[in-house]
Amino acid sequence: MAADIAELLSHGGAGRVVGVGHDWGAFLLSRLANYYPSLVSKLMFLDTGYTAPGTSLSFSNIKLIDFMVQQQLKYAVFGYFLFFDEHGAAALMNPNVESVESLFHSRDEEVIRGIWAPKMGFGRGWRADQAEFRKQAQLHNINAADEADRNKEIKQPTLLITTQNPISVSADFPAQMKPYMRNLEVVSGVEAGHWAMLEAPDETNGILQRFLDRDS
Repeated sequence: MAADIAELLSHGGAGRVVGVGHDWGAFLLSRLANYYPSLVSKLMFLDTGYTAPGTSLSFSNIKLIDFMVQQQLKYAVFGYFLFFDEHGAAALMNPNVESVESLFHSRDEEVIRGIWAPKMGFGRGWRADQAEFRKQAQLHNINAADEADRNKEIKQPTLLITTQNPISVSADFPAQMKPYMRNLEVVSGVEAGHWAMLEAPDETNGILQRFLDRDS
């Protein structure tokens, strides 16, 4: 996908760009900076931070993260990842798109704790008949060998905006990112959950604009 973005930029004659990534977009922005560093002048991450090559949310990493978060928050956070990998997950969610969307955009911490964070919690009580469901490269760490030797250090100015989302707070993205960043700025505690650009658009856009206006 990073190659697709690079091809689109080349076709449009865009030159160097400023990249903004949120959630899975943060992973894509990370790889664009790793594989095509000359295309990106600045990087901005919203609530979800940079991920170095060779690391991913594989089964082993998810179990480790959930164990650590469990000690702090008293509940796990990636149960829905495991649910997505189950047989029949797509068949269950497809007829219930509005319900699924409402759960994932909820700001109610009880929803996070009780519905989609705990292991198996997301689908409990309304299972569909099982059907074959394809494996995902992320969970099964298929790309680990290809990514291991890729450029991990980010030289461009980089901004991380953190929120009050308990899952992101527990992940401590600033600490994860610092070993790979030459020029990292962190703006902490935006009064929003995971979807900061929707929940606090003025505050979020103001932070982004100030970073854009800065020379370095």
